[in-house]
Amino acid sequence: MALEIFKLFGSVMINNDEANKSIAKTTDNAEGLGSKLVSGAGTALKFGAAIGTAAIAGGTALFGLATKAAESTDRIDKLSQKIGLSRKGFQEWEFILSQSGANVESLQGGFKKFSGVIVDASEGNKLAKKSFEDLGLSITNNEGKLKSQEEMFNETVIALQNMEEGPKKAALATDLLGKSASELAPLINGAAGSVEDMRQQANELGLVLSDDSVDAGVKFTDSIDQAKRSLTAVVTTIGVQVMPIVQKLLEWAMDKMPVIQSVLGKVFDSISLFVEVFVS
Repeated sequence: MALEIFKLFGSVMINNDEANKSIAKTTDNAEGLGSKLVSGAGTALKFGAAIGTAAIAGGTALFGLATKAAESTDRIDKLSQKIGLSRKGFQEWEFILSQSGANVESLQGGFKKFSGVIVDASEGNKLAKKSFEDLGLSITNNEGKLKSQEEMFNETVIALQNMEEGPKKAALATDLLGKSASELAPLINGAAGSVEDMRQQANELGLVLSDDSVDAGVKFTDSIDQAKRSLTAVVTTIGVQVMPIVQKLLEWAMDKMPVIQSVLGKVFDSISLFVEVFVS
């Protein structure tokens, strides 16, 4: 009987050892799993932070891209109106002139002169009418309506290109375009047909934006301007509310200035004495 009890007790002890081993193994596994979870969480946080940083950087880049595009479209809208061209015509002529070493901004003064000559010719001014007749041009279309200045400008430049080089050509260009004629000389003296070729090239290269694209850019520019003005108004409003507090502080300081100066004078005297002793 005692032997049986001893065997049973030994068996329990053996099984207990195995249980301890299993528990230890389970603990190790749990600790390993915990470490992996912590490590994984750290990695996830780092990954999330990286994604957040990339998102911010991407958002900033997109905003910068949109702002740059809006500046370009707003320029097209404003300058085309100042010169007197359609948006499409402005973009085409900007490319054409850039290829000829000229600047589209130079057209602003020239177009003012050119528009005046068209008006004079329409009102019967003989000299103005003769300038167009010498180029073989009519200021009215087949229906007898006055052509737009953009249409007349296109026809005038092409007609000048087709003229023989000489003083008459230069004089006509000056009579019609004023000082801008010298800026446009490389284009006017260029090969016939080059204007239409470059106009087609501008469209093929995707350099001519649609009116919808320009409108979107103008709207974005206006929205940015409104947002900036609104934020400025908020800051101003807060400043106005804080102003009386600052004013009272200034008034108090001015009222106590003799005392403040007296105290500061004594402080600086003490500092001066200390420095002299220290240096000695």
